[in-house]
Amino acid sequence: MQDKTKLSLSVTHYMWLARDKERLEAKPKQDPEAELELDWKNVFHMKTIDGIVYKSDATTGQIKEKRKP
Repeated sequence: MQDKTKLSLSVTHYMWLARDKERLEAKPKQDPEAELELDWKNVFHMKTIDGIVYKSDATTGQIKEKRKP
């Protein structure tokens, strides 16, 4: 999460994942990258609410790719 102005605040917590924004706005799933995914190579895919896509090694936590919009 780079742009803290994109955070969505609720009474109990902050929403920082792209999929949470879609759910909050009651939009149908439009962005397949917004879903959390663990692929067959043990790479974890995540997209933040500010549009940054991270891919990390699920066994070590090391970020393998960071792609800004």
